[in-house]
Amino acid sequence: MMSLHQVSAAAAAIGNQVNAGIPITQVVERMARLQPSYAEFWMRAATTLAGGGKLSDVIGEVWPKTMIAVIRSGEESGKIGEVFERIEETVELQLQLRGKMMGLMYPIGMGLAGLGVFLGFMVFVLPMLAKSMGGKKSTSFVFQFSEWLSAFVHANWLFIGIGAAVGIFVLVNWLRTEAAHEAILSTLLGIPIIKEALRNMYFGLWARYMSMMVAAGIPTVNALKFTAPVLPGALAESVNAFAKDVGVNNKGLAEAADVDKLPPEDPRAIWWPFFISSAFIVSEQTGVIDKELNRVAPAMIKDGIRSLERFIGILNVVALAVSAFLITSPLAAYYLEIFSAIRTAG
Repeated sequence: MMSLHQVSAAAAAIGNQVNAGIPITQVVERMARLQPSYAEFWMRAATTLAGGGKLSDVIGEVWPKTMIAVIRSGEESGKIGEVFERIEETVELQLQLRGKMMGLMYPIGMGLAGLGVFLGFMVFVLPMLAKSMGGKKSTSFVFQFSEWLSAFVHANWLFIGIGAAVGIFVLVNWLRTEAAHEAILSTLLGIPIIKEALRNMYFGLWARYMSMMVAAGIPTVNALKFTAPVLPGALAESVNAFAKDVGVNNKGLAEAADVDKLPPEDPRAIWWPFFISSAFIVSEQTGVIDKELNRVAPAMIKDGIRSLERFIGILNVVALAVSAFLITSPLAAYYLEIFSAIRTAG
């Protein structure tokens, strides 16, 4: 599968060329020069188009499945160039949000670095400093714990090394899976401070995808089902519940979106931001769902990013404080022993 950066670059190139009047078959064939690593796919896609097929029939091999229906609708409506432009804008937004999420890795990395330095002091440095005290056995908990930890590591270093290597390998591979992403997002959505930020960011992104599909001519209920996978866990369930009310229970958009009229346990009542409910309530009157969703998306994304940046700032301070404590505590314990020995000698 292409990365989001590659999808964005391809969407921009295809949209620009198609809007300039270049036939889609020629455009796809030229894509092999833009993305040499996917040259075989683009040439095969060009062959499919030349034989009367459609790009939407093969693009799912390398692009996210959520975009196939949009491209197919663009092909049927003759707005394929506009569709690819919207895809580029939406993917760029998704990349921006992913970059903000990566900001969470800095305080986590800082905390792990502090823990690593702490363990290094406890296993290797503090035992040597203890010997410099003339062999006097300290009653300090830190020194006793350091002595035990150092003896344990030296006695089991091989098993610890193998276990750490296997654990890191398994963790890295797990983090690449969709299950890992879902588990991490579910955990983060359970943290009160960050919950609102992530909810607004993801629903803002979803609103862009939804707007893009409706603008391409995809029926509202179908667009809801196609876009629900963009959202994690419970957030996706709220969209599916809305689609069921509109498509199966024959409720109007306003009735199905009004969270004040829903049971408290309904996922929409729990997760839907005010702007999403308002957009559907207003769109029932105006008849332009795509414009309403496109209008509220930037406000939700901006608010979510602001809240996330504030949370990351707080987390950075906490991580710095924890790291400083872990790094200085072994040395502090050593100097306390020295001062105690000086006091006793005095």
